[in-house]
Amino acid sequence: MQQLARDVRHLSDQLAVCTRCGMCQANCPLFAQTHKEADVSRGKLALINGLIDEMFEDAKGVNERLQKCLLCGS
Repeated sequence: MQQLARDVRHLSDQLAVCTRCGMCQANCPLFAQTHKEADVSRGKLALINGLIDEMFEDAKGVNERLQKCLLCGS
């Protein structure tokens, strides 16, 4: 878990690009089906920040949620 947190910290510049405005919700096909905040960028960033801060005892559920992205670019 600590290694994962260290790996994610290296991506902080790329993660900062998202302004967390929520506009992607309107275009996200996954969010349209699930209506879960964790399925759009803002929610995924919250999960990633939780990993960085080591808020989760088991990252498996977080990883599963992050892997659900369709990478469609919406």
